[in-house]
This record gives sequence, structure tokens and C-alpha cells, in this order.
Amino acid sequence: MKTSVLVLTCCFLILSGCGEEPERQTPLNESLDIGGLEYGCGGSDSPTFAPQDIPNKETPSNEILEAIDQLRETIDGSFLPDDGWIALAQDADKATVLAPYNDRYASATFENKNGVWEPVGWGECVPRLQVGVGDKSVLRWVFSKGAYPPSPRATTLDLLVSEVECSSGREIEGLIEAITTYDEGRIGVILTAPSLDGGEGVFYNCIGTAPTEYELELDEPVGDRVVVDLSVYPEVEPTPGTQLP
Repeated sequence: MKTSVLVLTCCFLILSGCGEEPERQTPLNESLDIGGLEYGCGGSDSPTFAPQDIPNKETPSNEILEAIDQLRETIDGSFLPDDGWIALAQDADKATVLAPYNDRYASATFENKNGVWEPVGWGECVPRLQVGVGDKSVLRWVFSKGAYPPSPRATTLDLLVSEVECSSGREIEGLIEAITTYDEGRIGVILTAPSLDGGEGVFYNCIGTAPTEYELELDEPVGDRVVVDLSVYPEVEPTPGTQLP
């Protein structure tokens, strides 16, 4: 999204047990309600969508479609697709739209300023999981080098895991929890960590962090199924080298 980003370099982070090895937590392996997952292109206050609801989403109003066409005539907006747009949210003052773009999506947000719909943010988008895992920080993961493809007999998978949200580089070793779903042709995986909500006056900066090694325990052997990351939409099979986060 081409929106201005305010980076808060001030970070108040309370650390406990300094110098102690974090205790490894047992993966949750909870049953996952795929129908309860919702994805979005922005922060927690941005519009979200459930994948199964996309076919039922309305086409944007004619005014918004005209605003998209005008945006496509600019240098910065020329990459935007010319069709396939759906309205994620629209009222009298603001509209957010989404359209397929290559193997991901493009999104744009417009605001009504004195009767004219003006773009306030647009860009390529990999919709990220926003709803469906409770008050958790959603992580991204890839297979470790040499761990892909997994053996059909495998019941453990060696992964590399990264925090998605700005987290001031906190250590997630020992904090990772897994939620998995088992279908005939795939195993879906979502990895989470405790929420980053530190309370009033607590802010996190966006320094980079090295991926954390994690061993995922499965309830069933992999078999001939693919193992996919459900924290993004469309879901991906995170082979070594997949860009994170």
C-alpha cells in the first residue's frame, strides 16, 4: 500500500527473566475453523474479508470505478488491473476495493473530498490473516533448508518462523503456537505468538529479526499432502527461499 508510515522509534519493552532460556511451549494443534478466517491488506482497523465471501461481494459503485480508471492513468497507478474489482467496504466518505493481481491482489482506498473520490492509498497486497486466531500475533514461516519436501512419513517439520508485525525484535523462541487443519489433499498451518499489545504508552519499532527455528509436531503423517501457510491469502506452500514476512 502506498501510504505514509509513521515509524515509532521509541520503544518501551519490559523484559523478564533476562538471560534465561525460554521454555518451549507445546504446539496447540487446535482444530481450525476455516470458515472463521478473515484477511485484510492493512492493519487491524482495515476492512477484512472471508475468502468464501469474495464471490458475493458487490462491484464498486460507478463513482469508485471511475476513480480507479483515473488512478490507472497515472504513472504510480498504471499497474492496477482494469477489472475484477470488488468493494470490501464503502460508505459515503470512504471506500476500499480489491482485485486479483498476478498471484496476489491489488487494493486501493478512496476518500470522498467535497464530492470527489480521491485515492489515499493503493498498491500490491498479500492479504494477511486478521481474524480467526483470537488475540494473537500471526507469524510467517518457511521450510528450513533441507526439510523440503517433507517425507510422506514425517510427523515433525523443521521450519523457520518470522514475526509479521513490528515487534522491536522480540525473541519468539518458546512463544510459538501452532494451529493445524488436516484435509485430504493438504495440511493447513497457522503459527502464532502472544499478542503484541503491551498496553497504553507501549510502542514497537520495526527492526528486522532473523527467522527462528521451530519444530512443528503434526497429529498425522504428511502422506501425499501439501503443507500450506494459511496466514496469507491465497494460501502458499512456503518452500525454502519464500520471501518473509
